[in-house]
Amino acid sequence: MMLLVALALGVNAKSFAQSETFKAFKVEFSAGLSWATGKGGAGDAVIAMEPKFAINDKLTFGLRLETAGRSYKGQDRLGEQEFSGSYMATGDYYFNTNGLRPFASLGAGVMSVSAFNTERTDFVIVEKDVLAFAPRAGFETGHFRLGVEYNIATKSYGLNSNYASLKFGFFLGGGRK
Repeated sequence: MMLLVALALGVNAKSFAQSETFKAFKVEFSAGLSWATGKGGAGDAVIAMEPKFAINDKLTFGLRLETAGRSYKGQDRLGEQEFSGSYMATGDYYFNTNGLRPFASLGAGVMSVSAFNTERTDFVIVEKDVLAFAPRAGFETGHFRLGVEYNIATKSYGLNSNYASLKFGFFLGGGRK
């Protein structure tokens, strides 16, 4: 199975040895802006924490814990405001081991969505757990990270809970040995 993964990534089996350049464990903290996608979507805030383990110098696996808000302006929809908490397994692939390290990444897990509308007289609150994915890209330098991502959630109760985010973060641990 490991050989199939190595072939799929286009690398040899030696690249799956433990990280030689970087410390194996780090915890990332990040915050930024989120934008609801779809008609009437507006910006809000996002914060996240993600412990990670480096399999080698170019591949890390982690668990992202994130909360984000989203607003929809001028829409007659069930939720004018949405909040979500997501729990995703992530994998980051770094393209080099230089001081500026671009990466591409994918996360998959569960997003808990809460939506409400203060403008409607029936003030409906909806809560639903949905399957979610998050492709992302960015770069790290030193102990700092800048990334963009697009969170894709399966629809629930007619809600489109997808959102894009731009996050700036730092991490403890990790770094060069």
